[in-house]
Amino acid sequence: VRELFKIAFHATKDEEYMLHVLASCEAILSFTHGTGTGPDPLAMQWDMVTTYRSEWNQKVIDLLCTQYTTLQVINQWSRRSPQSIKDDIITKFSQCRRCWRKAQPLSLSDSTHETMQQVGDRLVDQMNE
Repeated sequence: VRELFKIAFHATKDEEYMLHVLASCEAILSFTHGTGTGPDPLAMQWDMVTTYRSEWNQKVIDLLCTQYTTLQVINQWSRRSPQSIKDDIITKFSQCRRCWRKAQPLSLSDSTHETMQQVGDRLVDQMNE
């Protein structure tokens, strides 16, 4: 699944998802209302704001399962059940989403949000703990 995420999202480490460009709200809303096409298989984006259970993310997971099955045949990987593949994709998404959420600006006591510099400093401090 790691290889699949590398191909689909051009990221090799979970931490790289901190800067993941999300699907636009407009694309997600039009998809959920039946007026949009949904995730682009050639330029997939997660909706990191919601869980893997959202309609958008379920479609991304379905597309990734299909891509994995194709890679499985091409690369002659050992055979896996569709549910096992899906479970691993969901686990990987959850790990990436946790990284993304950690990198979001927090609300400060004065009702403002952290700057990107403050976010970076916080993340470095967390890594050093």
